[in-house]
Amino acid sequence: MNMVATLPEPESASQLSIARQQVAHPQGLWLRVRHQCVHELRRQWLLVLLMWLLPVTSLALQISGLEYHLILGYIIGPVSVVFCVVLTCRCVWASSAARPEILIHTQPLGRLALVLSQGLFMLVAIVVPWLLLDIVAGLGFEFSRGQWSQLVLGSFLMVLLPIGLSAAWMSAARTYRQQGVIFIVALLAWWGAALLCSEMSSNHLLDWLEPDRSFSTEQYWVHLFGAGLMGFILWVLQSLWHRRRVMLCAALAGAVVLALITLGWPWNWMRGDAMTYTRGTPRLVLPGADKALQPGATRLWDGVVVEGLQPAEVPVITGFHHRGFRFPTSFTDANDRDPAPNTFGTKRAGVNVDMMRTINSSLPQGWIVSDDGRVSVRPPLKDVLQMTASDLSSVQERDAWTMTLAVVQPRMVAEFPLRDVLDGKKEFLLEPGLRGVMGEIKSPEAFLQLWVQTAERSPILSKHPARQGGTTTSERLPRKLYVLLLDDSQNMAHMKVSQSITMNPYAVGFPGMTFTTALMFDTLPVDGPRARMQITGLTREQWISQVRVQIWWPELHGYSRLHVTGAEVQKMSKAQGS
Repeated sequence: MNMVATLPEPESASQLSIARQQVAHPQGLWLRVRHQCVHELRRQWLLVLLMWLLPVTSLALQISGLEYHLILGYIIGPVSVVFCVVLTCRCVWASSAARPEILIHTQPLGRLALVLSQGLFMLVAIVVPWLLLDIVAGLGFEFSRGQWSQLVLGSFLMVLLPIGLSAAWMSAARTYRQQGVIFIVALLAWWGAALLCSEMSSNHLLDWLEPDRSFSTEQYWVHLFGAGLMGFILWVLQSLWHRRRVMLCAALAGAVVLALITLGWPWNWMRGDAMTYTRGTPRLVLPGADKALQPGATRLWDGVVVEGLQPAEVPVITGFHHRGFRFPTSFTDANDRDPAPNTFGTKRAGVNVDMMRTINSSLPQGWIVSDDGRVSVRPPLKDVLQMTASDLSSVQERDAWTMTLAVVQPRMVAEFPLRDVLDGKKEFLLEPGLRGVMGEIKSPEAFLQLWVQTAERSPILSKHPARQGGTTTSERLPRKLYVLLLDDSQNMAHMKVSQSITMNPYAVGFPGMTFTTALMFDTLPVDGPRARMQITGLTREQWISQVRVQIWWPELHGYSRLHVTGAEVQKMSKAQGS
């Protein structure tokens, strides 16, 4: 008697599909993903450990001091990129879809589970420590909640660049020789496409994409973001389909789309808004009354007063020109030691006299304040008018001038004993995104020599700090640090001024991976108290023990443009006796 064993018929097509998946992959999807991810972590545990040590090292440097983090932090950045590339390449190459003969493709794992496990490994071993590294670098800069969100998102987009390109590279190669060929071909293709786009742009063939024919910083970041995202998509397609021709066609189409998007990108998200002064209504009073000024009023020249500001605010003239004869009449220097052209001599470099007057008003009555010789005075009105009009006698009432005022308010950001600076270093926050540190340079020749270093950071997805305003470059205000050394025993103070913190042509800029960073270093020699000590008989140590340091920063409230008629210019000239 023949006995035939029969299997029960599946009740539906869905149950048949589930039964087939259970035969091919006896474990659930999540168990297979977790098992493969743990296997990869064990295989590359040393590199993963080194990658996780990078944010720990960065945090230790941040705690040790700002200057250590600034110097060594830019070594950690490239090292993290190298680890990211190596980890991704080793992970993808061990199970490359272009190599079907390797052992992992014969195991009941599944393509989807393999891709998910590799993605989970990259998240744990690369993305999370990368994000932590950028978060540590942003500590102490007092970012807003929105800036922190932009920092995390920008960091995630940037880590896709090495991950995506490395994964796509490894998944397309079958041998080590093909790795080299693909790398060289991709590099040459990228370079050739850049030259082609540049040539087409110079011949006005891409004006319909970029009307201003200028490659902005935003386009640079969009190109990097798009390249990383395209590489990531190519890796996923190749890992799921195992078709190199499909991957090649997708790469060509993606490159064309990326080039068009980059060249035609219209959104300049990094451009700061124009800082228009809104806390008051500045107005010129001609002729200004020769009496005690009311709060919110500042005398620019004899008989010329600006009113309508808030108390303690200072109007600084950054531009004054005839509207029909525009001449770059600059009232500020980009750098103390290298004055910008078209300025009124090197005596314009330094602290504005109104700024110093406002800082002095914060001191008690009877204090004497000396400076280092850099304190500037506003150029005579006669010289200014001669720069904007060739013949003052021919000025008509219908003529018009434009005066640009930068309204600032001196704000004390730090105060500490001088002894603390000499014993170590003192850090301080000037404003969100801008930090500084002060220390001493040991010099046997100098009586006292201080150093100041500032670091300005901004997430790449956020708008650039609007601290420079939205006016033309020649009319922006380069702001500086004002250091006040106060001797309480003698009621005397000594003023020191740094180079320009903003708009400094000698500042060192780092584009970074997630930040735009600018650094400035300056030395502040202090020699003024030496002569006074010889008279009083104090020693250097005695003088240091009774001196405290105040650091003042001009908080920019905005820019205001005043329109001056020809009749008002004539009144201003007569008030000066011109």
